[in-house]
Amino acid sequence: MKCPAKVRQAVATQDGQALVVGYEDGAVQMFLIADPFEPENVEHLKQWRQQQLEAMAVDPAQQETIDQYIEPSV
Repeated sequence: MKCPAKVRQAVATQDGQALVVGYEDGAVQMFLIADPFEPENVEHLKQWRQQQLEAMAVDPAQQETIDQYIEPSV
């Protein structure tokens, strides 16, 4: 991943499930750490992402593109 700003600090959560990164420009980004071989983790993340997408107002053309990315590629 290419970062537009330099990383200032990175900290893992106590449970080891996320990495929080702070950048020089003040931005903060959180990376979830999930084992792709654990079906319950993968399913939970897919459901969470679907809820996030449903919360946003999206026109039908954009929704079609989103649905293509959500469908499992396995």
